[in-house]
Amino acid sequence: MRILLVEDNAERQLWFLTQFAPSVDIDIAWVAPAAVALLQAHQYDAIYLDHDLLPHHNGFEDDGSSGYEVAKFLCANPPTCPIIIHSQNIYGSTRIAELLRAAGVNCVQEPFPPSVATPDDHHQPQS
Repeated sequence: MRILLVEDNAERQLWFLTQFAPSVDIDIAWVAPAAVALLQAHQYDAIYLDHDLLPHHNGFEDDGSSGYEVAKFLCANPPTCPIIIHSQNIYGSTRIAELLRAAGVNCVQEPFPPSVATPDDHHQPQS
C-alpha cells in the first residue's frame, strides 16, 4: 500500500508515519508543487491532503501554494483512490472539498486529530 501525505508540519508527519508504519509506504510532500509532481509520477492507494502548506501556511489565500492547488490538479486528473482532507482549517478544507465534489471527485473531510493539533491549526478567514 502506498499513500501520499501532503503535509508541511513535521509533528503531524510523524503522527501519520507512526499510524501507518511499517506496513505502508508513505510519500510526503511539504509543498503543493512537490505533491503534484508525486501525483504525476505514482499511483496511490490513498491521498491525505492538508490545506495550509509552506511557504505561507496562513490558510486564507489560494495563491498556488496551498492544498487547494493540489485539489485543482486532482480535479483535472481524478485519482481512483480515496482523498482524505485532514486540515484543521475548516474554511480551507471545505473549499477543497467543494472544488473536488463539483468535479465529481469523491473526498472526505477528517480534521487532524485535535489531541495532536498544534496551536496554529485553528484558522479562520480574516475579514
